[in-house]
Amino acid sequence: MGPRMIDKLDLRACASSMLRPQVSEYIRTVNPDEFSHRIRPSAHYAGKCDLRPIGLDAILFLNCKHQQTHNHKLEVLDVGKKTYSEIVQIAESVFDSNPDSLGVMRIDLTADIHDVPVPWLKPRTRIKFKRKNDEHGKLEYGQFGRAQVETLRAGTGESVFRIYNKIEEQKCNFGVC
Repeated sequence: MGPRMIDKLDLRACASSMLRPQVSEYIRTVNPDEFSHRIRPSAHYAGKCDLRPIGLDAILFLNCKHQQTHNHKLEVLDVGKKTYSEIVQIAESVFDSNPDSLGVMRIDLTADIHDVPVPWLKPRTRIKFKRKNDEHGKLEYGQFGRAQVETLRAGTGESVFRIYNKIEEQKCNFGVC
């Protein structure tokens, strides 16, 4: 299997977006005021629903608590293993609308650059239109949590560009660092 170019994809749907009957029925059978195996509370959404039991490799987040519009979010799972057509099919299976009308909330792109350390990239990276940047790492930059992961980051909020050592991050997530 080749390198995954997309590591994470979250799509935004308007609160007025209609759900497909299969998804709507799956959610409707649950009392939204109760915890269940289908819908769980979320810090930023009224609820999140794992759609894998109905054959959709996604998690649906319903009604954002922090926006007046109460938009929904669709997190496509294992997106790096899917073709564009498969991603579109998932979106079409959840929302009764044109998938092109969904906004991209978050997309993490990956590129494997073997034997090139993050500090080597620092002076060779130029990111236009970013006012804020910071650096984290095991050199003179500090640490990312307890991990010794080197990270360059530019931007804030919804527009962030990060370069980091994914292998070292994963080792630290598994307690190897």
